[in-house]
Amino acid sequence: MVRAIIESMIVRGIGLSIAFLGQVYLARSLGPELRGIYSAIMALVAIGAQVLSFGLQNTNTYVVAKYPSAFNKLFSLNIVFLSGLIFIGVGISYPLWKYLSLPVENVSFPTAFYTFLLIIATIAFWLMGQLLLGLSQFRDFNFYELTSKVLTVLAVIVLGVYGLLDLNAALWSSLFGVIVGCFLFAYSIFKRKTVKFKFDFDGAFIFDQIGYSGRVYLSMIASLLLLKMDILIIERMLGGYSAGIYSVASSLCDLLLVFPSLIVAVLFPKIRDSKTTNEAFKKTTTALKHFLLPLLVGLVVFFFIAEDLVKLIYGKDYAEAATPMRILTWAVLFMSINNYFTVYLSCVGSPWSYVVTGFGVSLLNLILNFLVVKKWGVSGVALVSLVTYFLAMMINSFNSYRISLGKKAF
Repeated sequence: MVRAIIESMIVRGIGLSIAFLGQVYLARSLGPELRGIYSAIMALVAIGAQVLSFGLQNTNTYVVAKYPSAFNKLFSLNIVFLSGLIFIGVGISYPLWKYLSLPVENVSFPTAFYTFLLIIATIAFWLMGQLLLGLSQFRDFNFYELTSKVLTVLAVIVLGVYGLLDLNAALWSSLFGVIVGCFLFAYSIFKRKTVKFKFDFDGAFIFDQIGYSGRVYLSMIASLLLLKMDILIIERMLGGYSAGIYSVASSLCDLLLVFPSLIVAVLFPKIRDSKTTNEAFKKTTTALKHFLLPLLVGLVVFFFIAEDLVKLIYGKDYAEAATPMRILTWAVLFMSINNYFTVYLSCVGSPWSYVVTGFGVSLLNLILNFLVVKKWGVSGVALVSLVTYFLAMMINSFNSYRISLGKKAF
């Protein structure tokens, strides 16, 4: 298991690096305006896929790992679910675009339709990938996920070299990588001799297991709303250029979250194996103390080199991203600390507390963004993120402390 975690961390780091380089190339090729629209669409894809998946990907991993003999029932459910989603979605895609529009301004119907296809493909990618993880095929999952990202970046670069890279081409590149990833996951599942598929739909069995994924599903939605809604609000209210500037600041700060996320992934099984909630809390806070100093050093460096870093990586067109980046740098600190306590709360069996906190903070974030975006622009949105991340950190750390003392979460 330790080896699998280390391999996953290495591959995840390589994948994130490749994806980041692809995003830099895309940003330089499209310019701030189209980069902003593209970022808003991808935020919509992430939120839409999570909402429309109904947490089935989490059920996949749990059920297959716990009941290997139920694979056919679960895979049949996946087929029925995806088929229904495609059939209904294709039929209503044009009316939705015509009369309701996307939460992104000034997009053509082809762009809206590609966005919908990417949402469906992303759901399929998650479903197949989580089935593979449920079968404990960690190495195949890591390799094929990395292959999907590499193919997406290669498609973007090839289109750019031939002068064909625009908004729709960028979406098609993402769609290409995701679809190939789906087929690779499916190939890995069925190449195993122990897996022989036979259609066996049993909704009642799956319904009995779906309670497990409910809390994970809701917590993921809350997290995505907190992390992704700001770019949609900026694009809708300030336009693509401002969204492009903010997306660059956000992307660079996301790099700072990679290291804390990897540490949390390693920490999870150690906290989970604790005998008492107090022991788990001590492990969490001890790890946090060792982690804070290097993180603070990195944040200080990022803060002072923000403008030079933006110009070096993205070019002078994105120089304005330095100001929101400096603000978001400290939001990263609060988000990183918060991640430790959400892991603790999950390990000690109190996930509902941070689900409620997540939705409450997301709602506050949404309201404050609407109040400040017109007056203070992207810097105001970054400041709202700073405040709401700090609030989430304080609530979750307070609840963690209470639970470590044997009390109920607030």
